[in-house]
Amino acid sequence: MTMTANRETMRAASGEKVWVVLTPIKADKRAAFEHFVQDILVPAVTRIAPNVYHQVRALYPTQPEADGTYTYVFLMDPLIPDASYDFAVLFRQAYTEDETQRNSGPTLMHWGCCNNVFISIAC
Repeated sequence: MTMTANRETMRAASGEKVWVVLTPIKADKRAAFEHFVQDILVPAVTRIAPNVYHQVRALYPTQPEADGTYTYVFLMDPLIPDASYDFAVLFRQAYTEDETQRNSGPTLMHWGCCNNVFISIAC
């Protein structure tokens, strides 16, 4: 996997929580998913919740899983207790209603993903 940003110094301290989200994407949907993350989601988060952006790392897969999907890993490290990680909320704050409808139209099902794995860890 490769990291989207150099955030080597970011780590949860004792007592803080970390969320790990594993997102499997079908091979033929990778480009659309990466476009969504990089060109729609990241700009919304950096504009509305820069503190959240700075605490999230995305790891991009370099090889497929045995079933042919590619698993993207998102680390909220540390998790910001009162922050919103809800796409719909962030989109409504970052974009007009039309942009929100257009940008939030694709779903994880669209990219061939329906089995996100959410892990919450207390350090």
